[in-house]
Amino acid sequence: MAINLTTFAKDLTYQADTSVRQIFKDLKELAEIKQLAEQKVAYFSKLAVWSGLGIVLIIIGLFFAHSNAWTNLIGFGFFLLAVLIVPAIFCSVKGNYYHKLKLRDDRYELSKKIVSMVNRDRTPNSNVKILIHFTPAGEKGKKTQTLPHPRKRGWKLDIFADQWLTLEGKFLDSTNFFLTVTELNRTAYGQNPRGKSKSKNKLKGTEINLKLSFPSKKYGSIHVIQKAAPEAVKLPQKVNLKRMKVTGKAIDLTVNTPHFFNQEQMYQTITMMFLSLYQILNFAKLLSKRRAS
Repeated sequence: MAINLTTFAKDLTYQADTSVRQIFKDLKELAEIKQLAEQKVAYFSKLAVWSGLGIVLIIIGLFFAHSNAWTNLIGFGFFLLAVLIVPAIFCSVKGNYYHKLKLRDDRYELSKKIVSMVNRDRTPNSNVKILIHFTPAGEKGKKTQTLPHPRKRGWKLDIFADQWLTLEGKFLDSTNFFLTVTELNRTAYGQNPRGKSKSKNKLKGTEINLKLSFPSKKYGSIHVIQKAAPEAVKLPQKVNLKRMKVTGKAIDLTVNTPHFFNQEQMYQTITMMFLSLYQILNFAKLLSKRRAS
C-alpha cells in the first residue's frame, strides 16, 4: 500500500498488519518522504529568505520615499509589499509542514533490521503487525510524571516515555513475539538566579520489552528452570536487565540501554534478547523430551 502523505502528516504514525515484503516497501517510502521533506524545506527556506529581503528593501524604500518627492511611487511600493508578504507567509507555512516530515531515519532503519531478523524463522506468507511513531518525544501525551528536581530548588522534571516501535508476529514453532521500544526522555525546567525561565531536554536511554508467548505442550518443562532463567540472558555491556517474568505460557523480558547507544548497538541488544529467550525455551524443550521418554 502506498503511504498517503496527507494522512501520514497529521499523526506521523506508520501502522500496518501486512506481509514483510510490503513493510519493506513502506519503510523505503518513508525514507523517500524524508528525502523529499529535506529538499522542500531547503527550497521554501530560500524563497522565504528572498521574500524577506525584498520586504525589507521595500520598507526602506518607502521610508525614503516619504522623505523625498517620490510620493507617486508609494502606492506601487505598498503593492509590491503586499505581493511579497503573501509568498513569505506561504513559504513559512509550507516549510513548517515539510519540516515535521523530516523523519528520524534511525527509526525506520532499525525497524527494517528487526523485521528482517525475525522474518528468518517465520511462515513466509504470514503477516506482521508494526507501528512506528515519528512524533516528538516531548509531546504532552507522552509525559508520565512530574517530579521535583533533586538538585535545583524550585525546579521540576517532566518524565517522558515515547513508545515509538511496536512489533508483533508469530514464528514457525507457533511462538508469538511482542516487541516494544520506548525512548525515555526528561525535561528539567525552572528559573535561574536572574529570574529567567530555563529548560533543558535530555535523553535518558531506551527501554526494550520482548515477550514470547509459546505453546505450553512444547515447552512444558520451563517451570523447572524458572528461577535460573535470568542467568541465561546475555546482553551487551552497559545494558541493564530491568525485569524478567517466566510463566508456563510466556517469557517477558525488559532491559534498559544507555542514552549513547547507536542504531547498531540497539539492534545488537534486541538480537541478543531474542537469542537469550530462545536459549531458555530450547533448554525447556529438551527437558520436556527427556521427561517424556
